[in-house]
Formats: sequence, structure tokens, C-alpha cells
Amino acid sequence: MKKITIIKIMIDIIMLIILVLLMGYYQFTDKTHQMLGKVLVLIFIVHNLLNLRYYKVIFKGQYKPLRICGLIVNLLLWLLMIGNVVTGIISVKKPGTMIVNFHSFFTMWTFILISIHIGLNIKNLMNWVKKRLNIKEKRFINIVAHIIVLSLVLYGIFVIFRIKIYKDLFFIDNNDRYIYSNLALFILDYISMMLIFVSITYHFRLRLIKRPDLEKKNKSI
Repeated sequence: MKKITIIKIMIDIIMLIILVLLMGYYQFTDKTHQMLGKVLVLIFIVHNLLNLRYYKVIFKGQYKPLRICGLIVNLLLWLLMIGNVVTGIISVKKPGTMIVNFHSFFTMWTFILISIHIGLNIKNLMNWVKKRLNIKEKRFINIVAHIIVLSLVLYGIFVIFRIKIYKDLFFIDNNDRYIYSNLALFILDYISMMLIFVSITYHFRLRLIKRPDLEKKNKSI
């Protein structure tokens, strides 16, 4: 696996971590929140500069389902990041409930789309980590890993309803936002929610990759 690919995936993860911290704006001062926002935008720009080749070939080649999904996610992320920047600037200059709700809407969808983006690309990172650490496929390790991930995903589903993120996602009045008093719990909750979308996307990606093989088998039968 190329080093540039690893760098891109790590940048995705860093972006997600910063985004999670930004969502915990009650945990930080306004200046810290604004600084993290600027860093996120900067990293997003760097990420796209590293992917200039992607944009050069965007109108070339065949568009299979996986590539179409990737393109849609990337285009939506651009729109969401623009929405984050615009509403973030307005909320600083003219704070108000409406603009805060708009900003939360863009932020929450960005969180989900970056999680999906990681889910589409995490297989490469997993293979690289296994190769670097010389991790061999063992049934026991796989079972334990699946149990941990499944436990966090189930907990993440519980968190979604506890903190009512669906209100931000669908622009429902959310004046009763869940305010965290514990940073560690906040990070655990958002990592668990992130794993929901990463896991769903990862398994969806596997099905898209396997589909052509299944179709060939069916034709041969």
C-alpha cells in the first residue's frame, strides 16, 4: 500500500477527530472552537490537494457502483464543508438560534459523511496495519474484534436516541440539546456513533465488490 494512501486515510481520521471535538463546543471556549474549525478547513483543503489526480480523472473511465458512491460522498462533503464555513462565520458575527441550528445541521451531516468516507477506504488501512504489525488471521482475534465493534455499534444506536442527533440531521427544533459534562463520555459516544456508519459502509462496500463475481457465477450456471 502506497504511503500517500496511508497519509490520506490518516488525514480523514484526523478530520473526523477534530470534527468530533468541534461538536463538543460546550467543552471548549469559543476561541478554541473557532481555531479547531479553521484547522479542520485547512486539513480538508490539504486532503483535496493530495487528491488532485482524483479530480483530473473524474470524467474518465467507467463508473461502477463503488466509484459512483465515492463520487457522491465527495461532492456532498464539499457542499457540507462550504455550509459549515458559511454558517460558522455568520454564527460568530450574528449569533442566533436559527443560524446555530443550521450550523449543527451541516456539522452533523459532515460527521456522518466523513464516517462513510472512512468506511469506503478503511479496508486498505486495515490491510496495511495487519502487514506492518504482522498480524495473522486468527479466529479468536476476529471474534473478539467483532464483539467489541458490535458492542460499540449497539451502544452508538442507544446514544443516537439519547442525545437526539436526528433532530440536527433533519433540522427539527433542538433547543433541548444534550450537554455533556464529561469529555471522555462525549468522545466515547461519538466514536460509537461513528462506528455505526463506518461499519455499515464497510459491509456495503464488500457487497458491491462481491456482486460482479456473483453475477458471473449465476451466468455460468
